[in-house]
Amino acid sequence: MAIQATAATMHAQEADPTNVEVLLTLRVSHTNDVSGVHCTPDDDVHIVLGVPYNLSREYDKAIASFQKALNLKPHDYSLWNKLGATQANSVQSANAIMAYHKALD
Repeated sequence: MAIQATAATMHAQEADPTNVEVLLTLRVSHTNDVSGVHCTPDDDVHIVLGVPYNLSREYDKAIASFQKALNLKPHDYSLWNKLGATQANSVQSANAIMAYHKALD
């Protein structure tokens, strides 16, 4: 049942990636998975955690999440863009520019 609920929430996030309630629900769900039974190196977990961290201005946690996702998907331009935006929000301009360049490579 929990897997179906998580899948439904993931589909809701795909339909509206800016829906904060869905993002927070996924954050809680994935946090429970990471800290418990279903611990797997999944880039989606880190992406889903990174977005609400960024929205809640927990930039260091967001940056760490996006960097973990990039370790698994180093050629994903959208991840580099998310990392750059988060770094720009946290006043890490030089790092943000490097991330944006990686997104364009």
